[in-house]
Amino acid sequence: ARADATLTAGISMVADASAEGTAATTLTNSGTVQLSAIGNANSDDGYAAAEGRIYYGVTQSADADEGSATASITNDAAGKITLIAQAKAVGTSAEASASIYDYGISQQASAVDPENVATASFTNSGSLSFSALADAVASVDTAEADATLESAIYQSATGSVGADAIAEITNSGTLHVNTKATAKSAESASASATVDYGIYQA
Repeated sequence: ARADATLTAGISMVADASAEGTAATTLTNSGTVQLSAIGNANSDDGYAAAEGRIYYGVTQSADADEGSATASITNDAAGKITLIAQAKAVGTSAEASASIYDYGISQQASAVDPENVATASFTNSGSLSFSALADAVASVDTAEADATLESAIYQSATGSVGADAIAEITNSGTLHVNTKATAKSAESASASATVDYGIYQA
């Protein structure tokens, strides 16, 4: 039995100003956003493999050739953004893999020339949660579980030819980053849970 669940991008925003002008992507949330990829595989008499993978939960890209560029997200006090990558496999042998493979939230801004600014801005007054959960149960042979989160929040601001660059995060709310892997077997079991970066700014 095999189950694969993949979310490539839950919310994708792109702004590109190729001539004079500004480029801006803006997201304001005061409600509930839940993005998930959940794979469950069950076999009574054989191998079971499950995978749940999120590449990007929310992604913003703003590029301006002759103006300023802004990628902005505001999660208000009432706002909840939740990302869940989950995998569960049950069989005689079992393998489960759950990952937020690239970025939970990604912001990229690029501007050119001294009078312009590239800004990646994130303000959170509400709740943010990023989870990768893997569970493997084997009744006879091996069980392997792996949970990985590459980066919960990623920001990149690039200023070329004298342009300024700003990457900023303001948080007065909650930020929860979690990876959990469990493996059970009568034979042998291995489990690995990793977080590469909670917040990465470049």
